This record gives sequence, structure tokens and C-alpha cells, in this order.
Amino acid sequence: KILDGTKVIELRKSAPKVNRGDLVIPYSSSPIKAISGTCKIEEIVTLSPALLWRRYSHILGIDRKRYFDYYEGKEFAVGIILKDIKKSKSRTFIMLIGRPTPNGTGIEIFGDYWDLDSLYNTLHAITTEGTASNYVLLGFAYDVRKKC
Repeated sequence: KILDGTKVIELRKSAPKVNRGDLVIPYSSSPIKAISGTCKIEEIVTLSPALLWRRYSHILGIDRKRYFDYYEGKEFAVGIILKDIKKSKSRTFIMLIGRPTPNGTGIEIFGDYWDLDSLYNTLHAITTEGTASNYVLLGFAYDVRKKC
């Protein structure tokens, strides 16, 4: 829904440790199960569930019942407002497993050669601008490539 524009806000129950301008790589869940593009974080808002719904329901990509079921019993709702949403020309189908490193400074990614190679090629394909966040992503792609 993010890449087709019907969802511009990613919902969470707690605020993630991200910043304005951070690059986001949405993963399309079932039935697509693929990386299909990129976007950036414009802003993070924390409001009561009712107020977040009133202000942003038209761009949440979720119906009222599912939204309020998700936030049932919660005092706050967190919305990550996205911008610069770009759909990639092709989808990358991958099966990877990720887990936090023991000291919490990164993630370990596991997959077979073809999945890691596909991730590398996708990261390269979607980083066409010369922005600082893309250089970080290209550095990550290089690290993935070394493991292939």
C-alpha cells in the first residue's frame, strides 16, 4: 500500500529509533513478498489513537475497525510519515533471515547465495541519487556483496 500511495503513514505502537530523512526500504508482504521500492521518513508523530485517526485516516491504508483494534488499550499511537516514495522498476524476491547482533549495534542477515546476491542488486538499483543516506546503503550493499 505504501508504494501505490494509499498508505503514507506506517503505524507503530512505540516510536522506533529512526530520524527524519532516514531511508526506508518497504517489504511488500504476502502475496507479493518482495522489496519493491524506497522512501524516506518525513516525520514521526505520537498522538492519541483517536486524534491520529482524525487527522490522518485518509492516508493510513487501514480501515477504522482494524486501526482501533490494533491500538486497543493503548494511550498513544505512533505514525511514521513517509515521503519521496519511489517504486522500483522490478521486484526483488528474497528469503532472508535477520536478527540483531549480540551487542545491539546492527543486524546479521542470513540467506543463500542467490538471495544475498538479489538483495545486493536491489540495493544498487534503488540507490540512484548521491545523497548521504544512499552512500550508507551502498556501503551496506558492498558488505552484502563481500558475503556472496
